[in-house]
Amino acid sequence: MEFTIPTTKPEMYTTLMRIFHYYRIRYDDYEEAITQPIVVSPIVYTQKTENQMQQIATALLAGEHSREVYKAKAEISDSLYKIAAEKVALTSKGETLIAKAEESFDEAIKKVGYVSERTGTENTDFYAKKVLDLETEKAKKIAEINASISSEMGSLTAKETALTEKLSEIDDDFAAIHAEDIAAKVIELQNEESELMRSVLKYNNTINEKSAKYLNAVAETKAKLRIEYMKIRQVSFGKDDLVEMGYYRDAISCVTGYYDTLSASDAYNDIKNEANLIPYLEDYYETIIYLYKTRVNS
Repeated sequence: MEFTIPTTKPEMYTTLMRIFHYYRIRYDDYEEAITQPIVVSPIVYTQKTENQMQQIATALLAGEHSREVYKAKAEISDSLYKIAAEKVALTSKGETLIAKAEESFDEAIKKVGYVSERTGTENTDFYAKKVLDLETEKAKKIAEINASISSEMGSLTAKETALTEKLSEIDDDFAAIHAEDIAAKVIELQNEESELMRSVLKYNNTINEKSAKYLNAVAETKAKLRIEYMKIRQVSFGKDDLVEMGYYRDAISCVTGYYDTLSASDAYNDIKNEANLIPYLEDYYETIIYLYKTRVNS
């Protein structure tokens, strides 16, 4: 019988069944058992790009970052409001102090006038000098008040300028800080993504292995059922008849053809546990095991 040397175990069993049927079976249609396939879909997951992770990290931190900027701006704005209120209060304070000083000196000048009128010295140099001294002191006092108020006002203005400048730079300052936060978040997301990809790969490999085992199990079961059917339908040929017809020659060529594609060690370790070959090879099964054992030991 002509056949192609198998290169896989399923091909080997398929070819063995053809050989078995060709030499030993009177043909009848065989209704193969119907099996229900296991439908388990692998997870299809597209890994996120670095740009997508950057966008996700930015979105996740956006709320927190906005609150930080708002809080910082609110604190500075509150300080500016207080400074503005202090400046208004300081201006009012200066005006009040000057008004009191003017009132006090004006009252003193009036008293000098009253005294001069009673003593008849209102037109004397003494009176004029007294009034001049009071006016000079009044001007000096007002100047002192203005200087003090101006100094305090300058200090407040300096603070106001510094805070205004800080307020104008706050967005840029926080942008640099937040960029570091986002970079750290991206790394965290990348680690999570890598772990997720490992889980997906592990799951898909698992279902692939289970599917392969299931298909192999189905194939083996079908093969056993077919062999049982063949045993029932086989024509009664003796061993000598089968040898003469070439059955064992072809069966052995099929089996050794496949196992010769493996190393002697792998072939021996596999075939000695492959009891499913016995229905096809019968006594020659032990002969082939001995063949590969000899090769291993040589």
